[in-house]
Amino acid sequence: DFPPDFQALANPLVNGTLTVYQDIQKALLPTPSKSHYTFNLRDLAKVIQGLLMVEPKHVPDSKSLLRLWTHECSKVFRDRLIDEIDRNWYDHKIIEVLENDFGKAWTADMFVDVVWGDFLQGP
Repeated sequence: DFPPDFQALANPLVNGTLTVYQDIQKALLPTPSKSHYTFNLRDLAKVIQGLLMVEPKHVPDSKSLLRLWTHECSKVFRDRLIDEIDRNWYDHKIIEVLENDFGKAWTADMFVDVVWGDFLQGP
């Protein structure tokens, strides 16, 4: 089972993901050179699905859960961004959401290079 304090993070996780989705959809519109900047509700679902797929033993505390959340958001949204301006916009958006929804004062270096996966484990 997940730690009991995770229940209090359920609404902020959903609200934060929704904020990132809505704001990226408004701010980073498709252009001829960025035609793949089309974001839809499936992206929102992918973030939540990624959170739900992790085993409790791999997320021991709320900081780990937030690192997982930033990883999932980055995998779905940031990995599509093709220039440093857009990636910086995204990084600042995540910092803003972490502060507003979670009360955390993180810097971009705390989540930009987070890689989460089970590729080191055997079958």
